[in-house]
Amino acid sequence: MLTTAEANLGPAVIAQDDQSSQSRSDLLSLISTRRMSRAQLFAAAVGIAINAIDGYDVLAISFAAPGIAKEWGIDRSGLGIVLSMELIGMAFGSLVLGRVADQIGRRPMLLICEIAMAFSMLMCATANDVTMLALWRLVVGVSIGGVLPALTSMMAESSSQRGRDVSVTLLGVGYSAGAIFGGSIAAWLLKYYDWRSMFIMGAAATMIGAVLTYVLVPETIAFLLKRQPKNALARINAIAQRFQLPTISRLPDTNSNEVKGAVRSVFDRDLLRNTIVVPLAYLFCMITFYFPLKWAPKLIADMGYTPSEGASVLVWINIGGLIGSLAVAASASRLSLRITTPIILIVGAISLVAFGATATDLSTFKYVGAVMGFFLNASVVCLFAAIARSFPASVRATGAGISLGIGRAGSVLAPVVAGFMFASGFNLAFVSSVMAVGCLISAGLLACSQPKD
Repeated sequence: MLTTAEANLGPAVIAQDDQSSQSRSDLLSLISTRRMSRAQLFAAAVGIAINAIDGYDVLAISFAAPGIAKEWGIDRSGLGIVLSMELIGMAFGSLVLGRVADQIGRRPMLLICEIAMAFSMLMCATANDVTMLALWRLVVGVSIGGVLPALTSMMAESSSQRGRDVSVTLLGVGYSAGAIFGGSIAAWLLKYYDWRSMFIMGAAATMIGAVLTYVLVPETIAFLLKRQPKNALARINAIAQRFQLPTISRLPDTNSNEVKGAVRSVFDRDLLRNTIVVPLAYLFCMITFYFPLKWAPKLIADMGYTPSEGASVLVWINIGGLIGSLAVAASASRLSLRITTPIILIVGAISLVAFGATATDLSTFKYVGAVMGFFLNASVVCLFAAIARSFPASVRATGAGISLGIGRAGSVLAPVVAGFMFASGFNLAFVSSVMAVGCLISAGLLACSQPKD
Protein backbone atom coordinates (compact mmCIF):
# COMPACT_ATOMS: atom_id res chain seq x y z
CA MET A 1 0.00 0.00 0.00
CA LEU A 2 1.19 3.53 -0.76
CA THR A 3 1.36 6.00 2.10
CA THR A 4 -0.32 9.40 1.90
CA ALA A 5 3.06 11.03 1.43
CA GLU A 6 3.94 8.72 -1.43
CA ALA A 7 0.59 9.31 -3.10
CA ASN A 8 1.22 13.05 -3.14
CA LEU A 9 4.76 13.04 -4.46
CA GLY A 10 5.56 15.57 -7.14
CA PRO A 11 7.94 14.80 -10.04
CA ALA A 12 10.91 13.14 -8.36
CA VAL A 13 13.13 10.15 -8.86
CA ILE A 14 11.69 7.25 -6.85
CA ALA A 15 13.94 4.41 -7.95
CA GLN A 16 17.58 3.49 -7.67
CA ASP A 17 19.37 1.20 -10.12
CA ASP A 18 18.81 -1.83 -7.90
CA GLN A 19 15.12 -1.05 -7.50
CA SER A 20 13.93 -0.93 -11.11
CA SER A 21 11.27 -3.59 -10.70
CA GLN A 22 9.90 -1.82 -7.63
CA SER A 23 10.00 1.55 -9.42
CA ARG A 24 7.89 0.15 -12.23
CA SER A 25 5.40 -1.18 -9.71
CA ASP A 26 5.36 2.12 -7.80
CA LEU A 27 4.81 4.18 -10.93
CA LEU A 28 1.94 2.02 -12.18
CA SER A 29 0.51 1.94 -8.67
CA LEU A 30 0.53 5.73 -8.55
CA ILE A 31 -1.29 5.93 -11.88
CA SER A 32 -3.80 3.45 -10.52
CA THR A 33 -4.35 5.06 -7.12
CA ARG A 34 -3.72 8.79 -7.53
CA ARG A 35 -6.26 11.34 -8.57
CA MET A 36 -5.96 11.96 -12.31
CA SER A 37 -3.96 15.03 -13.32
CA ARG A 38 -5.17 17.71 -15.71
CA ALA A 39 -3.04 16.23 -18.52
CA GLN A 40 -4.58 12.80 -17.94
CA LEU A 41 -8.06 14.32 -18.04
CA PHE A 42 -7.23 16.13 -21.29
CA ALA A 43 -6.02 12.86 -22.84
CA ALA A 44 -9.21 11.11 -21.72
CA ALA A 45 -11.31 13.95 -23.14
CA VAL A 46 -9.58 13.61 -26.51
CA GLY A 47 -10.25 9.86 -26.41
CA ILE A 48 -13.94 10.55 -25.87
CA ALA A 49 -13.89 13.08 -28.74
CA ILE A 50 -12.22 10.54 -31.04
CA ASN A 51 -14.92 8.01 -30.30
CA ALA A 52 -17.53 10.70 -30.94
CA ILE A 53 -16.07 11.27 -34.39
CA ASP A 54 -15.93 7.53 -34.98
CA GLY A 55 -19.59 7.33 -33.95
CA TYR A 56 -20.49 9.81 -36.64
CA ASP A 57 -18.26 8.16 -39.26
CA VAL A 58 -19.96 4.79 -38.66
CA LEU A 59 -23.45 6.28 -38.95
CA ALA A 60 -22.72 8.60 -41.87
CA ILE A 61 -23.79 5.83 -44.26
CA SER A 62 -27.09 5.51 -42.36
CA PHE A 63 -27.80 9.23 -42.80
CA ALA A 64 -26.83 8.96 -46.47
CA ALA A 65 -28.71 5.69 -47.15
CA PRO A 66 -32.07 7.15 -48.29
CA GLY A 67 -30.36 9.46 -50.79
CA ILE A 68 -28.06 6.70 -52.05
CA ALA A 69 -30.98 4.28 -52.52
CA LYS A 70 -32.98 6.89 -54.39
CA GLU A 71 -30.14 8.08 -56.66
CA TRP A 72 -28.79 4.64 -57.53
CA GLY A 73 -31.97 2.58 -57.27
CA ILE A 74 -30.76 0.08 -54.65
CA ASP A 75 -33.31 -2.27 -53.02
CA ARG A 76 -33.33 -3.15 -49.31
CA SER A 77 -31.28 -6.33 -49.57
CA GLY A 78 -28.61 -4.59 -51.64
CA LEU A 79 -28.60 -1.60 -49.33
CA GLY A 80 -28.10 -3.92 -46.35
CA ILE A 81 -24.83 -5.12 -47.89
CA VAL A 82 -23.62 -1.56 -48.47
CA LEU A 83 -24.53 -0.65 -44.89
CA SER A 84 -22.37 -3.55 -43.67
CA MET A 85 -19.16 -2.79 -45.52
CA GLU A 86 -17.52 -0.57 -42.91
CA LEU A 87 -18.63 -3.05 -40.26
CA ILE A 88 -16.75 -5.80 -42.10
CA GLY A 89 -13.73 -3.52 -42.15
CA MET A 90 -14.11 -2.78 -38.44
CA ALA A 91 -14.05 -6.51 -37.66
CA PHE A 92 -10.87 -6.99 -39.70
CA GLY A 93 -9.24 -3.85 -38.33
CA SER A 94 -9.90 -4.74 -34.70
CA LEU A 95 -8.65 -8.30 -35.09
CA VAL A 96 -5.45 -7.41 -36.94
CA LEU A 97 -4.60 -3.90 -35.75
CA GLY A 98 -5.30 -4.56 -32.08
CA ARG A 99 -2.25 -6.81 -32.05
CA VAL A 100 -0.23 -4.15 -33.90
CA ALA A 101 -1.19 -1.60 -31.23
CA ASP A 102 0.44 -3.89 -28.64
CA GLN A 103 3.61 -3.82 -30.77
CA ILE A 104 3.99 -0.22 -31.99
CA GLY A 105 1.97 1.60 -29.33
CA ARG A 106 -1.47 3.04 -28.77
CA ARG A 107 -0.65 6.59 -29.95
CA PRO A 108 0.92 5.68 -33.34
CA MET A 109 -1.98 3.36 -34.10
CA LEU A 110 -4.50 6.09 -33.31
CA LEU A 111 -2.73 8.61 -35.57
CA ILE A 112 -2.29 6.22 -38.52
CA CYS A 113 -5.90 5.09 -38.41
CA GLU A 114 -7.35 8.58 -38.01
CA ILE A 115 -5.47 9.86 -41.05
CA ALA A 116 -6.54 6.83 -43.11
CA MET A 117 -10.12 7.30 -41.94
CA ALA A 118 -10.23 10.96 -42.95
CA PHE A 119 -8.90 10.16 -46.42
CA SER A 120 -11.30 7.29 -47.03
CA MET A 121 -14.29 9.32 -45.79
CA LEU A 122 -13.39 11.99 -48.31
CA MET A 123 -13.14 9.37 -51.06
CA CYS A 124 -16.63 8.10 -50.18
CA ALA A 125 -17.93 11.51 -51.25
CA THR A 126 -16.32 11.04 -54.69
CA ALA A 127 -17.75 7.56 -55.32
CA ASN A 128 -19.96 7.34 -58.41
CA ASP A 129 -21.18 3.75 -58.07
CA VAL A 130 -22.03 1.18 -55.41
CA THR A 131 -18.78 -0.75 -55.82
CA MET A 132 -16.51 2.24 -55.16
CA LEU A 133 -18.62 3.42 -52.25
CA ALA A 134 -18.54 -0.06 -50.72
CA LEU A 135 -14.76 -0.24 -51.16
CA TRP A 136 -14.09 3.07 -49.43
CA ARG A 137 -16.55 2.27 -46.64
CA LEU A 138 -14.53 -0.90 -46.11
CA VAL A 139 -11.38 1.20 -45.65
CA VAL A 140 -13.24 3.49 -43.25
CA GLY A 141 -14.19 0.41 -41.25
CA VAL A 142 -10.64 -0.98 -41.11
CA SER A 143 -9.46 2.39 -39.78
CA ILE A 144 -12.16 2.58 -37.12
CA GLY A 145 -11.41 -1.03 -36.21
CA GLY A 146 -7.80 -0.06 -35.54
CA VAL A 147 -8.81 2.91 -33.41
CA LEU A 148 -11.12 1.03 -31.03
CA PRO A 149 -8.71 -1.41 -29.30
CA ALA A 150 -5.95 1.22 -29.12
CA LEU A 151 -8.38 3.75 -27.69
CA THR A 152 -9.83 1.31 -25.15
CA SER A 153 -6.31 0.40 -23.99
CA MET A 154 -5.20 4.02 -23.85
CA MET A 155 -8.20 5.04 -21.73
CA ALA A 156 -7.76 2.10 -19.35
CA GLU A 157 -3.99 2.53 -18.94
CA SER A 158 -4.05 6.33 -18.52
CA SER A 159 -6.74 6.31 -15.84
CA SER A 160 -6.75 5.66 -12.12
CA GLN A 161 -8.27 2.43 -10.84
CA ARG A 162 -11.26 4.37 -9.53
CA GLY A 163 -11.69 6.23 -12.79
CA ARG A 164 -10.96 3.33 -15.15
CA ASP A 165 -14.49 2.03 -15.56
CA VAL A 166 -15.74 5.61 -15.75
CA SER A 167 -13.19 6.55 -18.45
CA VAL A 168 -13.87 3.48 -20.56
CA THR A 169 -17.64 3.76 -20.25
CA LEU A 170 -17.38 7.43 -21.24
CA LEU A 171 -16.21 6.19 -24.64
CA GLY A 172 -19.82 5.19 -25.15
CA VAL A 173 -20.88 8.70 -24.22
CA GLY A 174 -18.58 10.01 -26.91
CA TYR A 175 -20.06 7.65 -29.48
CA SER A 176 -23.61 8.78 -28.72
CA ALA A 177 -22.62 12.45 -28.56
CA GLY A 178 -20.99 12.17 -31.97
CA ALA A 179 -24.09 10.57 -33.42
CA ILE A 180 -26.34 13.25 -31.90
CA PHE A 181 -24.21 16.22 -32.88
CA GLY A 182 -23.38 14.76 -36.27
CA GLY A 183 -26.96 13.68 -36.86
CA SER A 184 -28.28 17.13 -36.02
CA ILE A 185 -25.89 18.68 -38.54
CA ALA A 186 -26.73 15.90 -41.02
CA ALA A 187 -30.45 16.66 -40.74
CA TRP A 188 -29.67 20.29 -41.58
CA LEU A 189 -27.22 19.48 -44.39
CA LEU A 190 -29.67 17.09 -46.06
CA LYS A 191 -32.12 19.96 -46.48
CA TYR A 192 -29.66 21.81 -48.71
CA TYR A 193 -27.11 19.27 -49.98
CA ASP A 194 -27.07 15.66 -51.15
CA TRP A 195 -25.85 12.55 -49.31
CA ARG A 196 -22.19 13.22 -50.18
CA SER A 197 -22.07 16.05 -47.65
CA MET A 198 -22.30 13.42 -44.89
CA PHE A 199 -18.87 12.06 -45.79
CA ILE A 200 -17.22 15.43 -46.35
CA MET A 201 -18.22 16.53 -42.86
CA GLY A 202 -16.90 13.27 -41.41
CA ALA A 203 -13.54 13.66 -43.16
CA ALA A 204 -13.07 17.18 -41.77
CA ALA A 205 -13.99 16.15 -38.22
CA THR A 206 -11.65 13.15 -38.32
CA MET A 207 -8.67 15.28 -39.32
CA ILE A 208 -9.39 17.61 -36.40
CA GLY A 209 -9.37 14.53 -34.16
CA ALA A 210 -5.98 13.48 -35.53
CA VAL A 211 -4.52 16.90 -34.70
CA LEU A 212 -5.89 16.74 -31.14
CA THR A 213 -4.44 13.26 -30.72
CA TYR A 214 -0.99 14.41 -31.87
CA VAL A 215 -0.98 17.39 -29.48
CA LEU A 216 -2.67 16.04 -26.35
CA VAL A 217 -2.43 12.24 -26.22
CA PRO A 218 0.92 10.69 -25.17
CA GLU A 219 1.81 7.02 -25.29
CA THR A 220 0.79 5.09 -22.18
CA ILE A 221 3.41 4.48 -19.51
CA ALA A 222 2.21 0.89 -19.10
CA PHE A 223 3.00 0.19 -22.78
CA LEU A 224 6.43 1.83 -22.64
CA LEU A 225 7.39 -0.08 -19.51
CA LYS A 226 6.30 -3.36 -21.04
CA ARG A 227 7.67 -2.99 -24.59
CA GLN A 228 10.61 -0.64 -23.90
CA PRO A 229 11.05 0.83 -27.40
CA LYS A 230 13.90 3.20 -28.30
CA ASN A 231 14.28 6.10 -25.82
CA ALA A 232 11.67 4.47 -23.57
CA LEU A 233 13.17 5.81 -20.32
CA ALA A 234 13.23 9.41 -21.52
CA ARG A 235 9.69 9.09 -22.89
CA ILE A 236 8.40 7.55 -19.66
CA ASN A 237 9.91 10.30 -17.55
CA ALA A 238 8.59 13.03 -19.87
CA ILE A 239 5.08 11.59 -19.63
CA ALA A 240 5.46 11.11 -15.86
CA GLN A 241 6.33 14.78 -15.44
CA ARG A 242 3.45 15.75 -17.70
CA PHE A 243 1.09 13.67 -15.54
CA GLN A 244 2.68 15.02 -12.31
CA LEU A 245 4.08 11.60 -11.43
CA PRO A 246 7.54 10.60 -10.12
CA THR A 247 10.26 9.76 -12.63
CA ILE A 248 12.37 6.59 -12.65
CA SER A 249 16.12 6.17 -13.00
CA ARG A 250 16.20 3.01 -15.10
CA LEU A 251 13.94 0.63 -16.95
CA PRO A 252 12.86 -2.60 -15.26
CA ASP A 253 13.89 -5.98 -16.63
CA THR A 254 11.34 -7.50 -19.00
CA ASN A 255 10.49 -10.99 -20.10
CA SER A 256 11.01 -11.00 -23.87
CA ASN A 257 8.82 -14.03 -24.29
CA GLU A 258 5.99 -12.22 -22.51
CA VAL A 259 6.42 -9.20 -24.73
CA LYS A 260 6.40 -11.18 -27.96
CA GLY A 261 3.66 -13.62 -27.05
CA ALA A 262 0.60 -11.39 -26.68
CA VAL A 263 -1.55 -13.48 -29.02
CA ARG A 264 -0.44 -16.73 -27.38
CA SER A 265 -0.97 -15.23 -23.93
CA VAL A 266 -4.65 -14.47 -24.44
CA PHE A 267 -5.15 -18.19 -25.12
CA ASP A 268 -3.35 -19.29 -21.95
CA ARG A 269 -5.44 -21.20 -19.44
CA ASP A 270 -5.80 -18.15 -17.20
CA LEU A 271 -7.31 -16.00 -19.97
CA LEU A 272 -8.89 -18.58 -22.27
CA ARG A 273 -12.37 -18.30 -20.81
CA ASN A 274 -12.42 -14.52 -21.29
CA THR A 275 -10.92 -14.80 -24.78
CA ILE A 276 -13.86 -16.99 -25.77
CA VAL A 277 -16.73 -15.62 -23.72
CA VAL A 278 -16.18 -11.84 -23.88
CA PRO A 279 -15.85 -11.58 -27.70
CA LEU A 280 -18.97 -13.72 -28.17
CA ALA A 281 -20.89 -11.59 -25.67
CA TYR A 282 -19.87 -8.48 -27.61
CA LEU A 283 -20.78 -10.14 -30.92
CA PHE A 284 -24.36 -10.92 -29.91
CA CYS A 285 -24.82 -7.48 -28.35
CA MET A 286 -23.68 -5.88 -31.62
CA ILE A 287 -26.26 -7.88 -33.58
CA THR A 288 -28.96 -6.19 -31.55
CA PHE A 289 -27.31 -2.77 -31.27
CA TYR A 290 -26.62 -2.07 -34.93
CA PHE A 291 -29.99 -3.14 -36.31
CA PRO A 292 -31.89 0.06 -35.37
CA LEU A 293 -28.84 2.28 -35.94
CA LYS A 294 -28.41 1.10 -39.51
CA TRP A 295 -32.05 0.73 -40.53
CA ALA A 296 -34.00 3.47 -38.73
CA PRO A 297 -33.50 6.29 -41.31
CA LYS A 298 -34.43 4.01 -44.23
CA LEU A 299 -37.49 2.62 -42.42
CA ILE A 300 -38.68 6.16 -41.73
CA ALA A 301 -38.14 7.17 -45.36
CA ASP A 302 -40.11 4.13 -46.54
CA MET A 303 -43.04 5.32 -44.41
CA GLY A 304 -43.18 8.46 -46.55
CA TYR A 305 -41.08 10.80 -44.46
CA THR A 306 -38.10 12.80 -45.74
CA PRO A 307 -34.44 11.76 -45.32
CA SER A 308 -34.06 14.69 -42.91
CA GLU A 309 -36.89 13.34 -40.74
CA GLY A 310 -35.30 9.90 -40.86
CA ALA A 311 -32.04 11.41 -39.60
CA SER A 312 -33.94 13.11 -36.77
CA VAL A 313 -35.22 9.74 -35.50
CA LEU A 314 -31.66 8.43 -35.36
CA VAL A 315 -30.72 11.54 -33.39
CA TRP A 316 -33.42 10.74 -30.83
CA ILE A 317 -32.21 7.16 -30.54
CA ASN A 318 -28.75 8.50 -29.80
CA ILE A 319 -30.05 11.11 -27.35
CA GLY A 320 -31.40 8.19 -25.36
CA GLY A 321 -28.08 6.45 -25.89
CA LEU A 322 -26.16 9.45 -24.56
CA ILE A 323 -28.27 9.56 -21.41
CA GLY A 324 -27.83 5.81 -20.96
CA SER A 325 -24.06 6.07 -21.39
CA LEU A 326 -23.88 8.95 -18.90
CA ALA A 327 -25.94 7.00 -16.40
CA VAL A 328 -23.56 4.04 -16.61
CA ALA A 329 -20.48 6.27 -16.39
CA ALA A 330 -21.87 8.12 -13.37
CA SER A 331 -22.59 4.87 -11.52
CA ALA A 332 -19.58 2.85 -12.69
CA SER A 333 -17.46 3.59 -9.61
CA ARG A 334 -20.31 2.73 -7.21
CA LEU A 335 -22.09 -0.23 -8.78
CA SER A 336 -20.79 -3.64 -9.75
CA LEU A 337 -20.97 -3.59 -13.54
CA ARG A 338 -20.41 -7.35 -13.50
CA ILE A 339 -23.83 -7.73 -11.86
CA THR A 340 -25.70 -4.88 -13.55
CA THR A 341 -24.52 -5.43 -17.15
CA PRO A 342 -26.51 -8.65 -17.79
CA ILE A 343 -29.62 -6.93 -16.38
CA ILE A 344 -29.16 -3.93 -18.66
CA LEU A 345 -28.69 -6.26 -21.66
CA ILE A 346 -31.97 -8.03 -20.91
CA VAL A 347 -33.87 -4.74 -20.60
CA GLY A 348 -32.20 -3.61 -23.86
CA ALA A 349 -33.66 -6.63 -25.64
CA ILE A 350 -37.11 -5.84 -24.29
CA SER A 351 -36.84 -2.21 -25.42
CA LEU A 352 -36.03 -3.25 -29.01
CA VAL A 353 -39.08 -5.53 -29.09
CA ALA A 354 -41.18 -2.60 -27.85
CA PHE A 355 -39.68 -0.36 -30.54
CA GLY A 356 -40.70 -2.74 -33.29
CA ALA A 357 -44.16 -3.39 -31.88
CA THR A 358 -45.28 0.14 -30.98
CA ALA A 359 -43.48 2.54 -33.35
CA THR A 360 -46.04 3.38 -36.05
CA ASP A 361 -45.52 7.11 -36.65
CA LEU A 362 -42.72 9.65 -36.49
CA SER A 363 -43.36 10.83 -32.92
CA THR A 364 -43.59 7.31 -31.53
CA PHE A 365 -40.42 6.31 -33.38
CA LYS A 366 -38.61 9.20 -31.68
CA TYR A 367 -39.77 8.61 -28.12
CA VAL A 368 -39.71 4.83 -28.04
CA GLY A 369 -36.42 4.99 -29.95
CA ALA A 370 -34.92 7.21 -27.24
CA VAL A 371 -35.83 4.66 -24.54
CA MET A 372 -34.39 1.85 -26.65
CA GLY A 373 -31.24 3.87 -27.29
CA PHE A 374 -30.82 4.39 -23.54
CA PHE A 375 -30.63 0.68 -22.76
CA LEU A 376 -28.77 -0.48 -25.88
CA ASN A 377 -26.03 2.13 -25.47
CA ALA A 378 -25.82 1.42 -21.76
CA SER A 379 -25.28 -2.23 -22.67
CA VAL A 380 -22.46 -1.40 -25.06
CA VAL A 381 -20.57 0.89 -22.69
CA CYS A 382 -20.83 -1.74 -19.96
CA LEU A 383 -19.27 -4.21 -22.38
CA PHE A 384 -16.43 -1.75 -23.12
CA ALA A 385 -15.62 -1.77 -19.41
CA ALA A 386 -15.88 -5.56 -19.29
CA ILE A 387 -13.42 -5.89 -22.18
CA ALA A 388 -10.91 -3.54 -20.50
CA ARG A 389 -11.17 -5.50 -17.23
CA SER A 390 -10.88 -8.91 -18.88
CA PHE A 391 -7.24 -8.60 -20.03
CA PRO A 392 -4.04 -7.36 -18.27
CA ALA A 393 -2.11 -4.38 -19.66
CA SER A 394 0.51 -6.54 -21.42
CA VAL A 395 -2.11 -7.98 -23.81
CA ARG A 396 -4.97 -5.52 -23.38
CA ALA A 397 -4.99 -4.15 -26.94
CA THR A 398 -4.67 -7.67 -28.34
CA GLY A 399 -7.51 -8.94 -26.15
CA ALA A 400 -9.61 -5.87 -26.91
CA GLY A 401 -8.85 -6.25 -30.62
CA ILE A 402 -10.01 -9.86 -30.62
CA SER A 403 -13.12 -8.98 -28.65
CA LEU A 404 -14.00 -5.97 -30.78
CA GLY A 405 -13.11 -7.74 -34.03
CA ILE A 406 -15.26 -10.78 -33.37
CA GLY A 407 -17.95 -8.50 -31.99
CA ARG A 408 -17.97 -6.51 -35.21
CA ALA A 409 -18.95 -9.69 -37.03
CA GLY A 410 -22.25 -9.25 -35.22
CA SER A 411 -22.52 -5.68 -36.43
CA VAL A 412 -21.92 -6.94 -39.98
CA LEU A 413 -24.70 -9.50 -39.62
CA ALA A 414 -27.22 -7.02 -38.23
CA PRO A 415 -28.04 -4.93 -41.34
CA VAL A 416 -27.61 -7.86 -43.76
CA VAL A 417 -29.84 -10.30 -41.89
CA ALA A 418 -32.44 -7.60 -41.24
CA GLY A 419 -32.32 -6.57 -44.90
CA PHE A 420 -33.04 -10.07 -46.12
CA MET A 421 -35.84 -10.50 -43.57
CA PHE A 422 -37.45 -7.25 -44.73
CA ALA A 423 -37.01 -8.29 -48.37
CA SER A 424 -38.72 -11.61 -47.53
CA GLY A 425 -41.81 -9.78 -46.33
CA PHE A 426 -41.39 -9.85 -42.54
CA ASN A 427 -42.63 -6.76 -40.71
CA LEU A 428 -40.74 -4.53 -38.29
CA ALA A 429 -42.22 -6.14 -35.17
CA PHE A 430 -41.03 -9.61 -36.18
CA VAL A 431 -37.57 -8.47 -37.30
CA SER A 432 -37.06 -6.47 -34.10
CA SER A 433 -37.99 -9.48 -31.96
CA VAL A 434 -35.50 -11.70 -33.77
CA MET A 435 -32.70 -9.15 -33.55
CA ALA A 436 -33.36 -8.59 -29.81
CA VAL A 437 -32.31 -12.16 -29.01
CA GLY A 438 -28.68 -11.10 -29.39
CA CYS A 439 -28.75 -9.09 -26.15
CA LEU A 440 -30.25 -12.03 -24.24
CA ILE A 441 -27.47 -14.36 -25.39
CA SER A 442 -24.88 -11.70 -24.57
CA ALA A 443 -26.19 -11.40 -21.00
CA GLY A 444 -25.82 -15.14 -20.43
CA LEU A 445 -22.29 -15.24 -21.84
CA LEU A 446 -21.02 -12.22 -19.93
CA ALA A 447 -22.09 -13.77 -16.65
CA CYS A 448 -19.42 -16.42 -17.28
CA SER A 449 -16.48 -14.01 -17.64
CA GLN A 450 -13.76 -13.41 -15.02
CA PRO A 451 -12.31 -9.88 -14.44
CA LYS A 452 -8.48 -9.78 -14.59
CA ASP A 453 -7.69 -6.14 -13.91
